[in-house]
Amino acid sequence: MRWRRALAALREPFVLLSALWLLLILAAALLPHIVWPGDPFTINMSARLAAPSLEHPFGTDEYGRDLLARVVLGTRYSLGTAVGMVLAACVIGMVVGAASAWIGGWVDFVVMRLVELFMSFPAMILAIALVSVLGASLTNAALAILLIWWGQYARMMRSEVLRARSELYVEGALALGSRSARVLLKHIVPNTFYPVAVKATIDVGVAILLIGGLSFIGLAAQPPLPEWGLLISAGRRYLLSYWWYAVMPGAVMFLTVVSLNIFSDSVLGRFDPRSRQ
Repeated sequence: MRWRRALAALREPFVLLSALWLLLILAAALLPHIVWPGDPFTINMSARLAAPSLEHPFGTDEYGRDLLARVVLGTRYSLGTAVGMVLAACVIGMVVGAASAWIGGWVDFVVMRLVELFMSFPAMILAIALVSVLGASLTNAALAILLIWWGQYARMMRSEVLRARSELYVEGALALGSRSARVLLKHIVPNTFYPVAVKATIDVGVAILLIGGLSFIGLAAQPPLPEWGLLISAGRRYLLSYWWYAVMPGAVMFLTVVSLNIFSDSVLGRFDPRSRQ
């Protein structure tokens, strides 16, 4: 039934287009040279800042490098870093939040105060501060965002576990003598997974924007990595005369984030047993 509801969502044009775009982006991250065979690092000054053409559909940069090839390879850095960071934050947050809600008492109090401490700072400002201390690199940017983001999942998982533990099936399992850890892992966590999965998918888009923003100001990816935010930063100097340099990577980033939001809300949301869509 859940699969049927999810597949039914793909009948909507925008949902189907978003799914196809995400498949293309995933292929670009895994097999960049199959999606576009151009070399992202070959310098050709005779083709410097060439306009979009059949040979270079996205044009070229200031060193004559094929911009489409660089955008395609940059998917591995932008999407890969965002997915890895969100997945790590999700796992850490789910474990901490579930344990905090299930144990309760002073453990729950201390964990939630720690979560509130991290969530009280604006994410971008705290990420900039942390990266400034750790050093400018894509890895440090991902670690900084991870340090900020796990608390959101911990709080969400805590609320879901507190809601689920009052359900009759949980009380029944405990009354029949099931161990607390077994009830938590077998009965509660599976029923709290879908809201977390939807948030994680949306957060991948937000993470792409955050990492791109840090790269844009020089605190994440460093040249010659073709990360999307770094490409936009390099292209902004030529925006008035050579618009494709900044617009093409920006358009790819925009479409990816929008597609992630549409897909997560319309497709993944229908896997939730509580969903009535």
